[in-house]
Amino acid sequence: MIAMSSIIGFPLPFALVVGTQVWFVIVLVCFMCYFGRVLRQKPAVFMELKSSIIVLVCQVLLTFVYPAYLYGFIQVKPSSQKFYLVLLPIIKIIAKNWIGHFLVTKYDLMPQIMIFNVDVFNALYVSSSMQNSSSISTMLSMIGLDIVQAWVSISDIGNLMKYIRRVQRKIPVDHPLKSASFIEIAQQIIKDDSQAKAHLSLHHYSSALTILKERRLFVQRTAQVLFTTEFVILVEYTEVIVPFIFCMYTIAMYQLPNRAFYSQVAELDDAGLGRKLGTVVKFGTIELLSLLVFGFLIQRKIGVSMLRLLSFVLDRSWRMVQANLFLWIFYTVQNSLEHNGADFSWSFGWLKT
Repeated sequence: MIAMSSIIGFPLPFALVVGTQVWFVIVLVCFMCYFGRVLRQKPAVFMELKSSIIVLVCQVLLTFVYPAYLYGFIQVKPSSQKFYLVLLPIIKIIAKNWIGHFLVTKYDLMPQIMIFNVDVFNALYVSSSMQNSSSISTMLSMIGLDIVQAWVSISDIGNLMKYIRRVQRKIPVDHPLKSASFIEIAQQIIKDDSQAKAHLSLHHYSSALTILKERRLFVQRTAQVLFTTEFVILVEYTEVIVPFIFCMYTIAMYQLPNRAFYSQVAELDDAGLGRKLGTVVKFGTIELLSLLVFGFLIQRKIGVSMLRLLSFVLDRSWRMVQANLFLWIFYTVQNSLEHNGADFSWSFGWLKT
């Protein structure tokens, strides 16, 4: 990096992005040198590594795509910003499908990796967009997009629950599981499945086989409901906490003596800072209300508290959650530092002087 800066100039254009590529290549070469023999002997491990690298490449690309998006958002007229916002969910969907395709067998890791990378990054740049916009219509457009996405998610959960409720109604009135929740029923099915399987392997009953298939489908639908609900709640939770964390980081950065080198706060006074962050706080407050409404709807549909699901994920994966929140918030704040040379106008005026 020092050698490149001495040749090209300082700040090195897109220093963070360039540095990430250099770091990525060095880590990959060292990893291959150290574990190369194991990877050659175990092709399955090599394929796992390949998938993990492709997921990591997606995360690295986000460090360039989202800042480029923010630059474009700032450049367009305020009246056009609400239309430009449509790019955000498109970027998010592409990134999630990319990661999901290469994590197809790792369902337990999918929510944490997707949400605390893609959605955190997305929420950070939504907050940055809100900070750089004075238009109420832009904020309302962003809220509208969130409502549409939440409505689609609620509809998906509702469709999955229709089958579950239909099977529950078939349970006889005097059966011990008649009043049990669908999760308790699924747990009992899993517990009894091995016994039923052994019995049916000796006696080929077509009706019994049909019932067994129905029980398995019930368990599958239950898992899909819980997975989808956990996924959507984490997305909503991320959209709530990130704007407030962003505001706290921006206020802290504003108090530093080197704030003149951060473009997003360099020209702000106290009133200007309060006005810009006020928009972000309003947006975060509306997201909090939407989370509470969503939690209420979830509890009515599946009978499980939103807090119970959320606490389970955050307790089980707190290391990954904390690491990704710190990494992406730190990157987003530092990316605006002049010394990192992030100039999406591609003029790089400091290299010409």
